[in-house]
Order: sequence, then structure tokens, then C-alpha cells
Amino acid sequence: MATYFVTQNGAGAFDGSDWDNAFRETDRGTWFNNGHTAYIRGDMTASSDWRNASADNFRIIGVKPGTTSTSPTLSDMAFGSDRPTINLGTYFCQPDTYNQWCNLQMTSSNQFYTLNLDVGALVYNCKIGNTGNGNALNLVADSNRIIGSEFYGPSAAGKAGIYGTTSVNNTQIFGCLVHDCINGILMGGLNTLLYSVVHGGTGGSGFGCQFNGNNNLVMHSVIDDWNNGLECDTGAVVLNNMITNNTVAGFASSSGIHFVEDGNNWYNNGTDWDVGASNILNAWGRGRQALTEDPQYTDTANHDFTSGNANLLGVGLGVIKWSDMITGDFEYDVGMAQTLAAGGGAPGLAESAGGIGEGPWSMADLGA
Repeated sequence: MATYFVTQNGAGAFDGSDWDNAFRETDRGTWFNNGHTAYIRGDMTASSDWRNASADNFRIIGVKPGTTSTSPTLSDMAFGSDRPTINLGTYFCQPDTYNQWCNLQMTSSNQFYTLNLDVGALVYNCKIGNTGNGNALNLVADSNRIIGSEFYGPSAAGKAGIYGTTSVNNTQIFGCLVHDCINGILMGGLNTLLYSVVHGGTGGSGFGCQFNGNNNLVMHSVIDDWNNGLECDTGAVVLNNMITNNTVAGFASSSGIHFVEDGNNWYNNGTDWDVGASNILNAWGRGRQALTEDPQYTDTANHDFTSGNANLLGVGLGVIKWSDMITGDFEYDVGMAQTLAAGGGAPGLAESAGGIGEGPWSMADLGA
């Protein structure tokens, strides 16, 4: 295992030992490989596919322009527009397993995908787009963590900002922004956790989120401006979300059962809840503690989903802000039960003396 330093054209001896002797993009055979850490400074243009079928357990980390330290610290890490851009052109990026991608922007027009990940990967503080007909992020195995990142762009039917095959289970999508693509998130496997904003924008003619496997948890998310907002199979738990402005349905399932929905705000969907005419869960409708308020989002075009609705703010919506997104601050209000202000009046919720609610199920609800 080694630590290397990489720029587009390299420098000095081109051995990656420090910034004065940085590897070139074309030296990927060494630095894009097993167990290594590669710090990237400055934008890059790919000369071929970033592909290594044996590249396991490595880290690719973007640092700020002008970084000279060979022991980069947090102050050297790249955020926002400082993140290096990897312009793949028509190429794609495909490592093997257990790798980490941090502080990068990556774009491609490849027909299959921009970034393809196998089991156990981490994507943190990245912006990944596909301007052609491929998935921005393509997952083919289990246990990937997608945190604080942005995905956009594919326009072809069946493609998505984040796509997972039927063998992809236990995916965590936390604090992410998925926008302006034909489908937001398409996952075929089990146990997906979603805590993010998924916004159709200039795409949005398909699904915001389609989870075809069982036992998915969707919480504290905004799912806005799609044809179908959220579709889940059996065992979905849907808590404290904004599900809004979806043309056909806010939530749909053709065959799933055993859903739990609580504390969601539904607004301006073709229908809020569609689980098939013969499904007994139709009697549940929008679920317990449901609201139907216009969220009055501040500026969706610039990814500001904070609410201007006094009634929603009154039940304790709190701001979650990710300020590192290149397309502008990404922020939204969420958590009607979790941040309940005293006297806010959310239906069915208990309030403590300190003004913090007991969560989507209060002790009173449980008969205590």
C-alpha cells in the first residue's frame, strides 16, 4: 500500500512520491490499483476508461487547487467548486471492490454509466453526472454507502441518477441530491435506506424512487416533481417525508403489503396513495399524522427546499443544509415529528417539556 500524488500532466520524475514528482493521469496502471491512496489535484481529462478489475481497497481523494502538503489535512480537502473534475468524455470509471471516492466531480456521456461500483464502496462529497444515456452511478453489489453527494443527468428510459441491480442490497443513500434525470433512483435489491432530496427538475418523466426489493426505509426525504414519486415493494417504512408535485402518484405499489407510513406531508400529487384497488392497505390512505400542505419551497431550481409554509414550520420542520454542492447550497426542511416545537400542534404527537417530540410514535400512541 502506498500514497501517491496525481495531476493531469504530472511533474518531475513522474513517480507520484510528492507533488513535485506527481503521477500523470496516464499512469493509472500504478496509482489506480490495490490498496493505494491517490490524492488528485486539479481537473483531469481521461485518456481511456478508468478501469481496473483488480483495483480493490483503494482511495481516490480530491484536494484543493494549490495544495502542496504530502500529508493533506481537512483544510486541504476540496469542497464545492474546488473539487477536481474528472472529465471522462465517452469513457467510464469501473474499479473493483471496497474503494472510496471522496471530494470529486465526475462527468461522462458513456451509454452505460459514469461510475460503476461493486461491493462495499463509499462515495462522499462527490458530484457525478451522465450527460448521455447512461446511469450516473451504477451499483452491482451490496453494502455501498453514498453520502453527501449529487447525481444528475441521464435522459434515456430505464436509466437513473443512481441505479442498482436486483443483486444490490443494503445501500445507504444519505444526505444526497439526485436531480434533473429521467429517473432519480432505481434499486432492485433489498434494504435500501434513503435520507435525501430527489427532484425531477428538467427530467423527471419517470420514477423519483423505485425500490423493487423488500424492506426499504424512506425517511426525512423530499421526493418532488416526478411522474411517479415513490414506488416500493413489501415492507416499506415511509416516515417524515415531503412527497409533492408528482404527476401520477406520490406513493404506489402494485403488489406490496405491510407498509408503515407516518408523519408525511403530501401535496399536489395526481393521487397521494395508490396500492391497487384490491389491496387492503388502500384503507390507510396517506397514513397516520399526514399533512397536505403546500410546502412553498424557497427555490427548487437552485435546490433550496426549505419551506415557506407557516403551518409546516409550526409543526417543527428543521433545516438540514449541505453547503458543498457545486450547483448551490442544497438544503431542506424535514422532521415534523423529530423537531416538534412545543405548541406546534402536529396531529397525534406528544410533546416534552423541552419542546422536542418523542418521534413519529409517541408513548401515548402506544397506550402508555
